[in-house]
Amino acid sequence: GKGIDEGDNEMGSPHGIEESKNFTGKGGKGNGISYSLGGRGAKYIDKPTASFNEQGIVVVQIWVNPDGNVIRAQISPKGTTVVNENLRNIARRSALNSTFVSDPAAPAQQIGTITYTFILKR
Repeated sequence: GKGIDEGDNEMGSPHGIEESKNFTGKGGKGNGISYSLGGRGAKYIDKPTASFNEQGIVVVQIWVNPDGNVIRAQISPKGTTVVNENLRNIARRSALNSTFVSDPAAPAQQIGTITYTFILKR
């Protein structure tokens, strides 16, 4: 779509929905992963690839710098249902490998979360 600015410039994705009136976002989810970082979009959310034998949710609290790099990550007890320490560490490492859109106006350390939902496949 054309977006919200004046003029003939195209702002949106060429594969977007022209009728959409949603121009901002506060997070995203899909493939068992969701995130929230105060309106900043994700450039890359690392998906854990290790094998596991427990299912549940791991919520990782993240600290992101203005460049979009995750500079710190720790498991949040709130919302985490996985007890397995190995699976928690896998989620924490994946969060550290994730990147977000840069924002020069962001605080030195913006706090958010990445939530990993592990589902056993049959």
